[in-house]
Amino acid sequence: MCNDEDETLACARKLVGHFKSSSQATSRLLEVQESFHGKGKTVVVDVKTRWWSTLAMCRRLLELKCHFNSLEKEKELDCNLTEKQWKTVELVCKLLAPFGDMQKLLEGEKYVTGSIVCLMISTGREHLVRTIANADLGSVLHDVASKLLDDFNYRWGDGNNVFTENNTRVARNRQKGIPLKLLQASVLDPRFKFLPGVNNADRSAIW
Repeated sequence: MCNDEDETLACARKLVGHFKSSSQATSRLLEVQESFHGKGKTVVVDVKTRWWSTLAMCRRLLELKCHFNSLEKEKELDCNLTEKQWKTVELVCKLLAPFGDMQKLLEGEKYVTGSIVCLMISTGREHLVRTIANADLGSVLHDVASKLLDDFNYRWGDGNNVFTENNTRVARNRQKGIPLKLLQASVLDPRFKFLPGVNNADRSAIW
């Protein structure tokens, strides 16, 4: 049993790794599911640099929770999460869900996506800021949200310097902030020409 609530995601990855590293454990997990509702599902491995993959991992874990509990009762699983950790996993899903929705929207192939990037960045930042300001948020989720916001601002800027930091480079020589062409695409799109999340000085400069 992985007991440290502050290491919930590490424990969740350990649980996923248990099944990914053992075909026997995976077969048993599928077998338990089939006894309930036919064809079963396997765990999902996340990529730490892709937030929506962490969302997919957590959602799948929640789907399989009752089956993990069954295996634990049969003493076939010794790395299940605690109830507090399962609650944290649920909160992580709520925290990351908007980013999963944004990812799906930006993957669209039948409509223009460039002009909505500015809105998506602004929406993502505001979601993290509101989450951190939530007084009822537990310390674990507050810490996760704070780290996500720090990383978000490192990659995209804090919203006050979208234009002026446009040519700044960050890790792996990646451009910081929203590329100028995408900002121009936004102002040319009647739906987003007000440039959400961009200050007045930068908005005027982009125009």
